[in-house]
Amino acid sequence: MKYRYHSLFSWKGIGGKLIGLYFLLLTFGVAPLHAQDMLDYFQSMPAEMTPYLTIAQKTELVEKSRQQEAAQLVNALGDTTRIETATDDFLSIKMSPVHQIQLRRLPLANGQAIIGMVRTYFAPAADSSLDYFDTTWNRVETKGHLVGLEVEKLHQQPEDMSKTDYEALLALLDPTMLQFCFEPETTDLIVKQSMPLLSNEERTQITPILQAIRLPWRPMR
Repeated sequence: MKYRYHSLFSWKGIGGKLIGLYFLLLTFGVAPLHAQDMLDYFQSMPAEMTPYLTIAQKTELVEKSRQQEAAQLVNALGDTTRIETATDDFLSIKMSPVHQIQLRRLPLANGQAIIGMVRTYFAPAADSSLDYFDTTWNRVETKGHLVGLEVEKLHQQPEDMSKTDYEALLALLDPTMLQFCFEPETTDLIVKQSMPLLSNEERTQITPILQAIRLPWRPMR
């Protein structure tokens, strides 16, 4: 059955049809791709995702960011929460000195969008998780960026390094900890390996064998 949107409303002309379509989408819980920006989605995040920010504090941060003020405040833990970057499609929030959240709008083939969320803890090495949600914060199962992610691609053996030395350095990267980061300008995900509990000397030795990789967004359900 085909719906004729103009038959549902009394408005005439193209403008009326567009307004009617917009309200029809809202009625069925489906939002156009750019109906909201990432500040709106941050403000609507469930309390359990932002446990040390009250609703009033999230509203304050959003209002300050929209007014291009310093969007920061003291949260319930006594730490500073700060919005670092905010665009229509990307948001980076420093929840505390050891906790960062990034939100990225990701397009689907059907013209709709989902939200990618990278949550990173620095304790002290960075350890990230990546989850996907619909626009009402229901978890979405998709392989997304992680198609083809192989830890081996994060390493490279320098030409002047012996295989024995290279393998000895690889052994220091245990347990495997990954840091994810969205690019503000694209839907790509940057992945690099963290160096957990290493001395400064070990970090200096291991840095030459590490390389970041770029994973494009491929929506796969």
